[in-house]
Amino acid sequence: MQKRQTRQKSLVSKCFTEDECFTADDIMSRTSLPKATVYRLLKQMVTDQSIHSFVCQGKTVYSNTTENHSTFTCLSCDVTTHIKPNIKMDIDHKVQTININITGTCLDCQNKTR
Repeated sequence: MQKRQTRQKSLVSKCFTEDECFTADDIMSRTSLPKATVYRLLKQMVTDQSIHSFVCQGKTVYSNTTENHSTFTCLSCDVTTHIKPNIKMDIDHKVQTININITGTCLDCQNKTR
C-alpha cells in the first residue's frame, strides 16, 4: 500500500535533496513544522528506509546517504571534523554503516605545543 505524500512530508523530504545531513532542529527551522510532526515524519522515513539516522556529537542526525560517518574531535581546541577512515573488516556479518568518533589532538594543536 502506497503511503500518501502530505504537504508536511514533502517539506521534510525536500530538505534531504538540498543537503546531506540534518538534525530535527535543522528541519524544524527550515520548514516551520511543529516538533511532533517533524519527529513523527523522521521516524516514519527511517522505518521506510528512505533516510537513516546516526549519532554525531551526541545528537541524532538524519541523512539520505548510507555512507559511513566518522569524526575526529580535538581534545585541545574542541573542533570536530568529518573524516573518511580506510577500514578493512574481517567479519562474516553484513555491515550496513559504520559510525566512528575518534578523539585526540589535531595537527594545529600539536604544532602549537612544539
